[in-house]
Order: sequence, then structure tokens, then C-alpha cells
Amino acid sequence: MKHRTSSILARAAAAALLFFFSVPLSAAHAGPVRAVPRTVAKANSKKLVKGLAHKRGYARELAARGLASLPSTSEGKSALVSCVERSSEHDYVRAACASTLASWKVKSADKAIISAMSDADAEARYWLAEALHRIGTREALGHLNSLTSDSDIYLATSAREWVK
Repeated sequence: MKHRTSSILARAAAAALLFFFSVPLSAAHAGPVRAVPRTVAKANSKKLVKGLAHKRGYARELAARGLASLPSTSEGKSALVSCVERSSEHDYVRAACASTLASWKVKSADKAIISAMSDADAEARYWLAEALHRIGTREALGHLNSLTSDSDIYLATSAREWVK
């Protein structure tokens, strides 16, 4: 029964993805999404930092992910840290900002990421913990060690692997 349920869920997910990618997006929804790759291609970090303040969450997430492919700037670091610290921000955006900070090896971001984990959903907590692992400060590794007994089995198992 378990196998049958998982195959039904897999087919439903595939159908949803097929539908999502076959439906054309309106210009209003696709605008920021189309603008981010062009901005990254032009290596314009100022525009991407400005994108972190966009009104749509997915545009802020794409701006954070786009910044990861560029060299770090002090303006970018401070904007990303403030995004991680902002509890009103979507959890997936906070996780994307933390991931970029980890890519840049911003050691001072560990406290903000640890703080963000207290009010994030399960998936975001995993990606925030993964960012802590990549930052690798003593405080980050200490927090990862405390996550080895977390109630989320995926997070706990990953944390055990990361602190080895």
C-alpha cells in the first residue's frame, strides 16, 4: 500500500510540474524572474541587492541566489544578513540568503542564521543548518551538534553527518 501511495503522489507531482511549465506566465509574474538571469549575466550586484527589497518573495529569493554567483560585497553582505534576521520574511527567502552568505563564507552571519532557525519551518531549518555547516565557525558547529537530537529526523541525521 505504501508503494502504491508513493507512486500516486509521484504521478500527481509530475502532472503538477507539467501543468506549471506548460502554462504561460503573464508578463507581470515573469518580469522579475526574467530580469534576474540578465542581471546576473551582467554581473550587476547592485541591482541584485536592490532585488532583495522587491515586493514579491520569489524575486527576493532569485536575487539572493543570483548574488551567490558574484563576488561578495559589503553592501550585499549587510543586505543578506538583514534578510536572514527579518522574521517577517518568507522562510525560503531567508534560507536562500543564508545559502549565499555561506557561499561567500561570511563567518559573522552565523549568529543571524542560528537565530533564524528558531522560527523557521522544517525545510528552511534544514537549509539554514546546511549554511551553518558550510560557514563552519565554532559557534555554528556547536549549534549543529545540538541539532543531532532534533525532532526532525532529516535535520538530525544530516547534522550528525556534518559534525563528524
